[in-house]
Amino acid sequence: MYRWTDAQGRVQYSDRLPKDFKGEVTRIEADAQPTPPAAKPAPAKVEPAKAPEESDRNSRLRATREKLAAAVEQARARLEAAKKARDGDEGPGVDERQVVQQRFAKGKQPAIARSNCREVAGADGKKQLMCPALVPGEGYYARMKELDDAVAKAEEELDNAERAYRRGVD
Repeated sequence: MYRWTDAQGRVQYSDRLPKDFKGEVTRIEADAQPTPPAAKPAPAKVEPAKAPEESDRNSRLRATREKLAAAVEQARARLEAAKKARDGDEGPGVDERQVVQQRFAKGKQPAIARSNCREVAGADGKKQLMCPALVPGEGYYARMKELDDAVAKAEEELDNAERAYRRGVD
């Protein structure tokens, strides 16, 4: 027999454990020999026992929740690493640059004076200033696209992991 006090303060008795009860349940064992009323032993306190299948189910749910939470944290870490790689870029590397010739109309020189500029005649016969300049090349833009794609993929993985967590926990 089991004895417990419900939320309304009523004492309940049953031969089965109450379902979904979170309070204290006392197990009452019947003695084989009758005892006088004054010498009645105090009831033993028993932890709320769970049915084996309920305990296994709870363990599986807890393990699933922990696994899904770990997957979300790993996805967040991958996203942060991808963003850090993209945002921490120092610009084009030596092998990712190319030299182009920039033409400036006479009197419209670049803001910074360059010693390697030369005067040339334009198609209209007017003098122009031609200066070489380093600009990012195709390799740089390809690398930046890869970094952007890695961030997008990490964001998608995080979204999928969070969705799986919500489905697995609800």
